[in-house]
Amino acid sequence: MTVTNAQPVVCRIDLVPAVVTFTAPDSAPESFDQARVIVTADRIYVYRDGRPPYTWYEGRIESFEGRNTIGYQVVTADGSAIFFRRGSGCLCGSQLRSFRPFPQGLVQGKYVSS
Repeated sequence: MTVTNAQPVVCRIDLVPAVVTFTAPDSAPESFDQARVIVTADRIYVYRDGRPPYTWYEGRIESFEGRNTIGYQVVTADGSAIFFRRGSGCLCGSQLRSFRPFPQGLVQGKYVSS
């Protein structure tokens, strides 16, 4: 999903590469790396590599906690739990690095971008 507001989106975290473990309600956890995670004030976006990159998950945040050194845990309104942390490497050559899902831009908020 691409957001088309006129105002820049306030970004709490923009992490690439990210290692993600996603657990939907009543489902087994699914883990993958080579992802990009953007956390705003009230939403989480998980993007996967592709040509072009695509939105793998988007949800409204119910709870959020963590630190860059250990990772972050998000629980969304639909009951999904998402743990993510900084991945290894740089994803050089991946379109995820230059992918701009918010055409109006991202503005840094409380947390520092990767």
